[in-house]
Amino acid sequence: APAVVKPAPFALVAALAAAPAGAQTSPRAPLPPPSGTIIDVTPAQASQLASVASRAPPGATNRLADGFYALGRGLVHLRTSGVTLRSLSGNAAAVVLDNNYQGGDMVLVSASNVTVADITVQRAWFHPLHVAPATGTTTGVLIHNVRVIDPGQQGIKINSNAGFFTDAGEVRCSRVELTDQGRPFIRDGCYTGGIDGH
Repeated sequence: APAVVKPAPFALVAALAAAPAGAQTSPRAPLPPPSGTIIDVTPAQASQLASVASRAPPGATNRLADGFYALGRGLVHLRTSGVTLRSLSGNAAAVVLDNNYQGGDMVLVSASNVTVADITVQRAWFHPLHVAPATGTTTGVLIHNVRVIDPGQQGIKINSNAGFFTDAGEVRCSRVELTDQGRPFIRDGCYTGGIDGH
């Protein structure tokens, strides 16, 4: 019988780090254009982003125009399979979701085959980006070209929940930063880190 190989819980792609010294490496190609239902959101609609994203139908793309999204206590909860949250321009630095250290998490993924791409998430009370299942094992989550800046706890948190697991996802071409301005906001006795995968 053929061997069954279980995928790693979450693949951390670090092509540049793995390359031999002096080797030429090219960045991964950008994501293909979205298909299916496209929901366009502008910075003027920042206060509505949480409700829009949570109601997106399966396979829909929430496409964010360039600008600054002041979320305050709003939680962008991606709870439907196959949903995407990404920028229109593909420039992560041009689309900034900011929590101003209010509320808890900022972007919570609790469904399979969800993509978060080409955005910046910053200044979360807890985790700017959190992947945790709700009603079953969550698989196939892709985090691509995301800038995470100044988390209150972990930058990207990936864990189990209520007996379900997060498996076979990927974090790639992304960056987690802690600035001097953000350092005083680290919470709970320095309970922090870049990527915390349970």
